[in-house]
Amino acid sequence: MIESNYYEDNEDLRFVMEHFVNWEALIPLKEKNYEDSKKYIETKDERYSLAPSDLKETLDNYLDILNRIGHIAGKNVAPVARKMEKEGLKLENGKVIFPEDFLRLFNIVKEAGILGFPMPREYGGLNMPLPCIMGLKEMFTRADNSFEIAIAVSFLSNVLYHFTSQELIEKYVPEMVQGTLSGAMGLTEPDFGSDLAHIITKAEKQSDGTYLITGTKRFITHGCGVGDTPALLFTLARTSGSGGKGLGFFLSKSTDVQVSRIEEKLGLHCSPTCELVYEKTPAILIGKEGEGLIKYVMGMLNHGRMGVAIESIGLAQAAYEEAKKYASERVQFGVLINTFPAIKRLLDEMDSKIQASRAIVYFISEMLEIYELQLAKMQKEGISEKEIRKNPNMAVSDKLTKLLTSVAKLISSEYANEVAYDALQIFGGAGFTEEYDIAKIYRDARISTIYEGTSQIHIITSATVLKDGLKAEGFLEKFLMEKIHPLNDLNRQSSLRQLLTDLLELMSLYQTKEGEIKESRSKEVVFAFSHLLGLVLLAQQIEIAEKKMPEDFVKRKITAFENYVYLTRSVFASAKVYLN
Repeated sequence: MIESNYYEDNEDLRFVMEHFVNWEALIPLKEKNYEDSKKYIETKDERYSLAPSDLKETLDNYLDILNRIGHIAGKNVAPVARKMEKEGLKLENGKVIFPEDFLRLFNIVKEAGILGFPMPREYGGLNMPLPCIMGLKEMFTRADNSFEIAIAVSFLSNVLYHFTSQELIEKYVPEMVQGTLSGAMGLTEPDFGSDLAHIITKAEKQSDGTYLITGTKRFITHGCGVGDTPALLFTLARTSGSGGKGLGFFLSKSTDVQVSRIEEKLGLHCSPTCELVYEKTPAILIGKEGEGLIKYVMGMLNHGRMGVAIESIGLAQAAYEEAKKYASERVQFGVLINTFPAIKRLLDEMDSKIQASRAIVYFISEMLEIYELQLAKMQKEGISEKEIRKNPNMAVSDKLTKLLTSVAKLISSEYANEVAYDALQIFGGAGFTEEYDIAKIYRDARISTIYEGTSQIHIITSATVLKDGLKAEGFLEKFLMEKIHPLNDLNRQSSLRQLLTDLLELMSLYQTKEGEIKESRSKEVVFAFSHLLGLVLLAQQIEIAEKKMPEDFVKRKITAFENYVYLTRSVFASAKVYLN
């Protein structure tokens, strides 16, 4: 993998983090008007010693930390990514053996305090908002997706913080922040993948109020923990009856289950995907029986989708950088191949797809963070869930975040595969060998359209929301017009308005279909909406760049927009053919 500081060498990522995310709206909410800084002044509690006291100090802190992470990812992880992949994982006497470099790097991350990224300072965390978490995940994924996943599972401390009791938070969150305890989600089973409502693993209540779980879980990422660091397993199990209402959500330990096998996978060779056997495994119920799927698993969907979306961007960036470098060095017929129009087109389209998907993901991460912070603030003020649901702004935000996180996961993961495919094509026959890193990236990218909901599932669920949101005066039409109307460039504004009109017409055609035909055509309207959203956000970025960035960056952003216009019109034209 290319060795570099992955923050400093990525001009578009820096632009997004420094100028595109609306920190003026987000930071005061995240820092609760800088109450941690005030706590330090009053108490001298060292947990709050680095807490910022204003917006500029907070943002400077974010960017400094991201720069340090860019160094670790690009200078420490990237150079040994292929070596780790070739060593892979081994299962010996029920214990998963990791490459020595993997564990060495994990200790570097642990000692840097990175595992506490999302947690409040009172528990030893860094209190970083979701856009910063996206930046961390993108850079580590670009270096090595398997290694990034080992960090991501530690961020399940966020699940503890939002869904468990104060007692469990104080017991387990500091351990996860310090890296003495990792995390894993024990959801899927050998016969039940996405169909979680019908899982059969059982949880039997004991006289002391604890539970014993018996059953088998499959495809459990890091169900073994990381090296000698055990995992806290968030386990879905049946307490009664059938269907989703008979499920509970439990905490158990990887030390109390048996790893019966690890999957031999196409990619992600250093990310253990475990089959776990529970045999009367001790467990603690989170919340109430019957709420496991409906409240807790469904409540984690948005963040799971965003995790795969940003991993997809990291993989796409890695593929693009490798292809760009190779094309700038490879000579054929006496000239560099990056001068060939066909190769230049591939590189330009790859860049535009990455820029569009990055704009979508970081925009939605900002929206999701603000929504969740406002929700937490209202709950703390004693406003009931019923009143919150009735609040028109919160109701629309809830609909938007559920739809747009699904769209982000869908489009980014599809692009990761397309970009990896085209990047390998630029390498020609050499790309099909193990001589270059593109082979690893290509393998790792393939899972992105499958886990956290296949593309087909996201298409169906998104289409359902689009049917209501894209009616005349629907909330999605209003949402898009609010983004298009303020644009200063009247040509871009007019073009986007026309595409929105075309989208509404496509939705009208879609609504005339019925049954299986309608479901099979859902892809057309969802991809049309996704592309228009990316185009609108790129147009916004151009106008921000014109005020904040050098001329050559603005030109590159305009080129990405223009290339994405061609891709979007192609998607719209294809959709019209399918829907007529």
